[in-house]
Amino acid sequence: MVEKIAVESNRYAEQVKRTSPRAFIGWTPVTAADIWRFLSLILAMTLVKKSSYKEYWSTDPLVSTTFFPSVMSRDRFISILRALHFVNNETVPQTNQDRFIKLGSFMTDLLMNFQRAIHAGKVLCIDESLIPFKGRLSFKQYNPKKRSRFGVKLFLVVDSAMQFVLDVLPYQGKSTQITDRSWISLVGFGGAAVLTLLQPYLDAGRRIIIDNWFHSLKLARMLKDRLTYVLGTVQKRRKGIPRGARMTRKLRKGEVETFSDGDVLIERWQDRREVLILNTFMPHGMTEWPSTNPNNQRMKPDTVLLYNKTMGGVDNVDKTIKPNQSLRKSYKWYKKVAFYLVELSVYNSMIMYNTTQNDQVGFRRLNYEAFVKSIIHNILTKFPVARKPRGRPSQSRVSVPLANMHIPERVMKENGYPSKSDCFHCKTKLGKRTITQFKCLACEKRLCIGSSVFNCFKFYHDEMLQLSQQQVSQQVVPLADRNESQNTGQNSPRYDYNNLFEIYNASQNHDSNVINDDDLLFV
Repeated sequence: MVEKIAVESNRYAEQVKRTSPRAFIGWTPVTAADIWRFLSLILAMTLVKKSSYKEYWSTDPLVSTTFFPSVMSRDRFISILRALHFVNNETVPQTNQDRFIKLGSFMTDLLMNFQRAIHAGKVLCIDESLIPFKGRLSFKQYNPKKRSRFGVKLFLVVDSAMQFVLDVLPYQGKSTQITDRSWISLVGFGGAAVLTLLQPYLDAGRRIIIDNWFHSLKLARMLKDRLTYVLGTVQKRRKGIPRGARMTRKLRKGEVETFSDGDVLIERWQDRREVLILNTFMPHGMTEWPSTNPNNQRMKPDTVLLYNKTMGGVDNVDKTIKPNQSLRKSYKWYKKVAFYLVELSVYNSMIMYNTTQNDQVGFRRLNYEAFVKSIIHNILTKFPVARKPRGRPSQSRVSVPLANMHIPERVMKENGYPSKSDCFHCKTKLGKRTITQFKCLACEKRLCIGSSVFNCFKFYHDEMLQLSQQQVSQQVVPLADRNESQNTGQNSPRYDYNNLFEIYNASQNHDSNVINDDDLLFV
């Protein structure tokens, strides 16, 4: 799947560059390893919260995070985010009505992996989840009961025992991929969504837990015909629900009314508000529910206790993922859905890991954040970051400390201005004062650097080299007696030394014995 994403992202970048040559300037094709590292950063952003993507690469010591620049540069991350694509736009048919074709085979392959990962248990729950999105989108939903209110709605099937997500059906209005469109007229859109999600799990005696948005008497009978049983809350206005005086009579708190035809049981129970439960596999029963308040011991229907215990599968997914989501403002809704699916796969992986390793001695369950960290470490271990060496390659393999190298260095004062002092070579060899800003980093001697003739830095080190080699036969030639080959080399241009020494001895400052190396002839 990751290789497909890399191929489609490269294709999309090339398509955009053909129509807009100035787009994706400096783009280099991505590999599967680049996509894996990109996803590791997306997961890391679920743990480290910042206001924008660029803040993760900020060099401000107050908010800087060294991990993100060490994995990928900011420009590379932004360019991959812009080019991220899952399908070839040129192959999408013009008559296509499936809006989620933008995710290509990524979503279908991922959901198939979910279904192959485990054998579904006997009790499943179905509920809806909302991915926050406020952009322009025809099938965007508004739900005032959700925290984000606006977004893309998804229907999820969760195994109630393991809390494992088995399948996802995205809502996209009239083009929602319902298996049989005639179901909508029979059981409503919610019931049709339930039947579509349950196709792989029918005829196996499973128990399905749903809420009143999906549930109806007709749906319960259709599922029972397929050896699938259902329990859930139901609305009074649904077709087939009794409408006599017993249904409209006001109940006292804790009082129960039951209705049954032998196949379906409807219970009307008064708690803080009236609750209507419809099920096809449990008889009526009451159980005393313990409370921390001894004066509040009360009886509850067994169906209500089972509903409260098994219905929270999707809510548990939201409770785990939503506080650690990497969602950002984006015009591309399908990227938000793709990142949500990645987080959903991480959640399922955590459930499987904790379940399979639970019998090991000394095993400690990992929470979501700890599991995300371990995944990030594993990705970067398998796909390490290759760093290119900066600067020119070294000519020698021997590492020489900088302090032991004879390199001219400009000396600066604390206020940022250059510090000037007398040249050691001019003062000791020529008896003259030459102001210079430079010193040798190893010798700690002030030496002027300038023209090929008055390069005291070179002359001083040449003499020191000759002395260190103890070449007695090659006596050091004084500066005033040097010939042209000794000063500048055989191939150097010829100079009029008499004129140069006249310039050197001329009075350039108020002090006739002080000259500045800035006034020398530079070649």
